[in-house]
Amino acid sequence: MTPPPDTTSDPLQGVRGTQPQDRAVSGRGLGDLLLAQNDAGTPSAKAGNSPKDQSTQKNQQSPYTVSKAVFRQKLIEARTQANTCAFGFGRASRTMRYDHNLFILVDSGENAYLQLLSDKKPSQAIDAIFSSTGVWSFDCFEFAEVLLLCALRRSLGPNSEQLYDRLVRDAFTSKSAKRAGGPIVPPEGLLKIKPKTDVLPLRAWYVVPSDAKGGSPSLTDRSAQGQAASMNQQQAEMAELGSLVTFTNKNHKPNSAWENENTVSLGDGNFIAWGFPAAAITVSASTIKEKLALEGIDAKKTDGIFITGVSVPDIPWQ
Repeated sequence: MTPPPDTTSDPLQGVRGTQPQDRAVSGRGLGDLLLAQNDAGTPSAKAGNSPKDQSTQKNQQSPYTVSKAVFRQKLIEARTQANTCAFGFGRASRTMRYDHNLFILVDSGENAYLQLLSDKKPSQAIDAIFSSTGVWSFDCFEFAEVLLLCALRRSLGPNSEQLYDRLVRDAFTSKSAKRAGGPIVPPEGLLKIKPKTDVLPLRAWYVVPSDAKGGSPSLTDRSAQGQAASMNQQQAEMAELGSLVTFTNKNHKPNSAWENENTVSLGDGNFIAWGFPAAAITVSASTIKEKLALEGIDAKKTDGIFITGVSVPDIPWQ
């Protein structure tokens, strides 16, 4: 059994407790963002009669597309590289382990987050994060988001810095959707590393309703543009490539850092998770559940562990 992260040096107990119900959601896709602003004035793809039609139209008109095979490869490469980078465990805004030449700390306490300096570029920041050694620490949510940003950066190919920077900046500027039960998220325009804030727009956002009963609850789409009204646990374990998937242990110990584990789906039932053994580049859903159980009240009880959130990024796949 691999011991949990050293919480004596990680002041953020329970950082894995980020709840999918609290996420901020953008209502526009990456392709839409550029289409709405391109110099030729090309209009955004109009909605078809089905989500599939919308996705097809969007991909046909998008100024870029991403290969799923390449994106998956880049996710795994970035996770492997994280070992060399010697990333630590714990939210960077709490541990103060981050690149102070690229980011500034904004706000304090639970509201603290990192924001990219105005004279720096998102591509520069992501490249620097994954070429550093011993500089950064992340909680599982932050790592998942940084991993997605890195995979997108590397999937666009060489000489794509301007496109990538525009995509990221436009994605943050577009965050005008409402938080669940909260105020409208103000325009930001700069890359932020912040819990509960998606770094890429979402096509669908599934969560387990707060009043759900039973040991295998279905997830309901809370976005305005999901491809389905709900998904069961088996479907959630096969979430689309690049989806941020949250596993929750209802039998967690009080104030445990292992109540939730935020992961990135590889689309085939395997995931990338932060806080697992360094050798475990990819892990299965059953392995994640076993790990959460080991850190819970009953090390043998996995029936109280299930997926509570699936956020599907709106990436125009080839």
